[in-house]
Amino acid sequence: MAMYYVAMGVTMNRLTSSVFLGIGLAAIVLITGAKAWAHDGQVDVAFGDRGHIVVGRPFYFMSVGPDGGVALLGRFEVARVLSNGEPDPRFGAGGSQVLPETIEGSPYVLSALAVDDQERIILFGSAFPPGYPVVGREPGSVQVTRGLVMRLSPEGELDPSFDEGSGAVVSAFGLSSKVPELSGQPTTSVLAGIVDSQDRPVLVAGVAGSYSPCISHSFYAPFAREIVRLTSSGSLDRSFGGGDGRSPALRNLNAQPPPRLGLTTTDQPLVMGAEGSACARSSLAFRFNANGEPFLGYGSQGRFHLPFRSFGSIAASTGSGGLVLRQGVPVATKVLRVTPAGSIDRAFGKDGAAVVHLPSGTNRLLTPVAVDSRNRVLLVGSYSRRVAGSDRKRASLVVERLLGSGRPDPGFGSGGMISTPIRAAQVLGHKEAVLDPQGRLLVLSQVRRPTFGTHAKVVLTRFKMGS
Repeated sequence: MAMYYVAMGVTMNRLTSSVFLGIGLAAIVLITGAKAWAHDGQVDVAFGDRGHIVVGRPFYFMSVGPDGGVALLGRFEVARVLSNGEPDPRFGAGGSQVLPETIEGSPYVLSALAVDDQERIILFGSAFPPGYPVVGREPGSVQVTRGLVMRLSPEGELDPSFDEGSGAVVSAFGLSSKVPELSGQPTTSVLAGIVDSQDRPVLVAGVAGSYSPCISHSFYAPFAREIVRLTSSGSLDRSFGGGDGRSPALRNLNAQPPPRLGLTTTDQPLVMGAEGSACARSSLAFRFNANGEPFLGYGSQGRFHLPFRSFGSIAASTGSGGLVLRQGVPVATKVLRVTPAGSIDRAFGKDGAAVVHLPSGTNRLLTPVAVDSRNRVLLVGSYSRRVAGSDRKRASLVVERLLGSGRPDPGFGSGGMISTPIRAAQVLGHKEAVLDPQGRLLVLSQVRRPTFGTHAKVVLTRFKMGS
């Protein structure tokens, strides 16, 4: 297993280096380095159609495999793309696999996906009782649910080697609801999921909590309660948590927005989310040992309280356990850095925070998505401008890179930023972004209709990244 840095569920190979001696070899190194930097941040034209793949169906989540291939998750569809951007011919029909509408008779919804080292796809979500109408249900009601972890083979079929042949784990993971009208029945949902270096699914499980007017339709807000780790065969990992695969150490962690989950290079889970009731806007970060116990050297007894209100979600983590977060402000983004020990990194920006700006236009927001092998922060965003002499807009995808000090990288694009127009896109919204094992940046964006802002299609773009 190669060593990895982690960007919230997506792995990136640790780059190795060698020492060259002699004038001739030094010249070769200089030439090679110049070529690498010449491509730094450029759209990778060897991928798809000159660096882009346009899909006319909605996909919401993305994960990258060890070979650089990409898995995409939609409503009831999973697609696989090879590292060159072509559909994976092994995977379903034309690189796409329609998922069954029920698992063991239970309808379900999915919330995350990951790809393990054997190119198997792991899907995370929640399963409802048999016969439950997922579509058209009463929005203000609390529902009986159990957590769901499903694994597909590299060919897109339910994996018979997972959970004793069923291919899917459906479990409450020991959680029960406190909602009176459900009489203790489970309301378990999987809020985030990832795969560790031993192909073990790791997930954040939660249950319905207090009734809150701060959530749309005023229903019972979900709360994260525990970290769960399964074995590679789908059973609860008895070496994790209290001997039952569960570490119920999450407290006061809201699921709106959903918590983010990452892993260090030694498989230590990192979790962050909104603190307190559904109306709260401050944040908590947790770090655990590889056996599921709180990492006592992190913050205060394994958790770090962010001294900010209205702070955005966790964006990226490093293999050593550091975190990068963002806070959106009207015309800029504030990026915060946290050390692996759970404290503000005062060497980053001004007292641990750096402010970055997008070019003028609409829908301006930058989100940090990854930390590369040289400790630089990559951010992705988009903006739209009107086309001269027309009422139409043209959307551009933006990548910015910050040095470890928080300053824009002067060797990257123009002042640390690269802007790429996206054809036929008037309004663009960044959805997911990851670094693949080769260090290339993959960005999944939604193309939206300008009139109502509804989703129209997705664009997958790959950028080359210099060493």
